[in-house]
Amino acid sequence: MVNLEEYWHSSAAFSDDDVVFQDDDPNARFYCYLIDRDALEPLWMARSEVNGIEGGDSALVFKLVRKVSKDLREKGFLAVR
Repeated sequence: MVNLEEYWHSSAAFSDDDVVFQDDDPNARFYCYLIDRDALEPLWMARSEVNGIEGGDSALVFKLVRKVSKDLREKGFLAVR
């Protein structure tokens, strides 16, 4: 289960040869849970923050999935390929 705690945008301005660019990237903080479906008790919990990803919300979710799956593999909940 994934619960969105907070969502915001960070803005940054930068210049290149007298041209100023504005960059507006999404950021989010999530609580993630792996729950035993029989006992309905949490087996694993994590708070994950994903910051400033170009490509919008889909890239933000992709980075979250990579971070969560890495942690689940390290804890032995996912098989290592």
